Amino acid sequence: MIHPLSVHFAIVLPIIVLIFQVLSLVKKDRNLSKITLILMFATAFSVVIAWLTGGKEAIDVYPLLTEEAQALLKQHKDLGMMLGIGFAILTVLKLLAYKRECKVMETVFTVLLLLAISQNMLQGKMGGELVYQNGAGVECPEEDDDE
Repeated sequence: MIHPLSVHFAIVLPIIVLIFQVLSLVKKDRNLSKITLILMFATAFSVVIAWLTGGKEAIDVYPLLTEEAQALLKQHKDLGMMLGIGFAILTVLKLLAYKRECKVMETVFTVLLLLAISQNMLQGKMGGELVYQNGAGVECPEEDDDE
């Protein structure tokens, strides 16, 4: 089960990117902007990995879920794909903003990053509901026949 490990990176890295991005805008520091760019590449990669690992694990848990949980899992998968694409596009935007040293693009990137993070938090909530309310990916202990 690699998905639970990978999602932690996919959730935390965008927040770290946002912190460095805001610092780079406030301090007008190109080195902080470069760090943000590097972290964006790691973020996009981690979100795509989380989506891929989730897709693999969803195959096993899907038949075990109720119809309602299956619908939630489909939404979770679709949002994960959109987030992977979105963070890849954001990475390209950040690269262009960094190369051109364009403050308008940096500001647009920051706003879009905030929107992406909000969707990422929704994604985490959906994943939590799948696990904690619907038992997705949770193995039940074997019942002891002796008792």
